Amino acid sequence: MEVDAFRGLFPLRFHEHQLLESIRPDTRKLGKARDITLALGAVASADGSALAKIGFITMLAAIKMEIMTPTTESPDKGCIVQIPVVSLNDDGRVVVVSEEDGGKLKYELVNKGKRKLKLSRVPFFLTCILHKNYILAYPTTEEESIMETLVTVVLDSSFHLVSLNKPGGPVLAYTLAIQVSPQNITSLTM
Repeated sequence: MEVDAFRGLFPLRFHEHQLLESIRPDTRKLGKARDITLALGAVASADGSALAKIGFITMLAAIKMEIMTPTTESPDKGCIVQIPVVSLNDDGRVVVVSEEDGGKLKYELVNKGKRKLKLSRVPFFLTCILHKNYILAYPTTEEESIMETLVTVVLDSSFHLVSLNKPGGPVLAYTLAIQVSPQNITSLTM
């Protein structure tokens, strides 16, 4: 049987065979993260920007800054205003609302007013799949959909546990020990 056909008909068996070979379908080793590249200053017209690629996912963030006088009610607070007003269409997709649309909106606005940005510590996360005797770091969407247990650990920049999330599925049959240190950010042991 052709590999792609076998993968489509029997995805769990296909992935378990890959695990026995200690390799994943995207050729990564079991504990290896996806390739990550980061390019700072990707948008020349912005005051700050970054283009990040994680595997096949590409993200772009840009910041435009201006000097403002704070309000008397909150002299030490800033705000985010360079975000466009958006709504969701019938398909659940984000639609940017233009100024011309004005009062002719078909859908309710998602982000009407200014929003405050509060970051006292920068969070970072590690998502793993626990499947039988294997731990797969940074799973693909396909791996997430067919494996036993998904766990996401979120730490802040001071190495404090912010969140431990295990959505749906069977109850963890393992005892998870989370060890955090600057040298060894996160390790899961069973």
